[in-house]
Amino acid sequence: MTPAEIFYGVIIAIIAASLIGIATIVYKFITNKILSKKLTPQEKQEMKEEFKIASNYYEKAEYKEAFRWFRKCANLGHAEAQYFLATMYKEKKGVMQNYKEALKWAGKSAEQGDAEGQYLYGYMHYKGLGTAKNLIKAYMWFNLSSKSGKTHVGNPKSIVAGQMNAEEIAEAERLVAEWQEEFEKRQQ
Repeated sequence: MTPAEIFYGVIIAIIAASLIGIATIVYKFITNKILSKKLTPQEKQEMKEEFKIASNYYEKAEYKEAFRWFRKCANLGHAEAQYFLATMYKEKKGVMQNYKEALKWAGKSAEQGDAEGQYLYGYMHYKGLGTAKNLIKAYMWFNLSSKSGKTHVGNPKSIVAGQMNAEEIAEAERLVAEWQEEFEKRQQ
């Protein structure tokens, strides 16, 4: 290859990377606009009914159909539906196993204060499923989950704490307090 060919190849690669980056930003912007849209009372009622349909399919182990209905609700911001999507991705129920997707949906549920979603998000950070293992985040989300009312078998927060030093626990506690403050602001 000549230096000119290398130069033009690099320029094309830079342009392609820029376009992909712009497309990603636009996608995230549009998705956030859709998800932050306030639902009308009728839309909320429809989502509630659709969640019941999804739950019925799930209980009957008709996971592909349950997944389709949960996804519809999850895309509208339904925290429990987001938790179920995460679980289905994690456990390969009606969909190919995908820990990154499970982590994404567990995170969305957790951020809305759903105790089950917070527990699953903590578990995924603890085990390193879909992300690097992170004891600080695991402790944080297990802690928030228990504060939200989730009863844990074996007290996972204590198990994780037994693997952390004092500085890491202090950092996790700081993140818990910071998250709670931000969550309360979002609720107002």
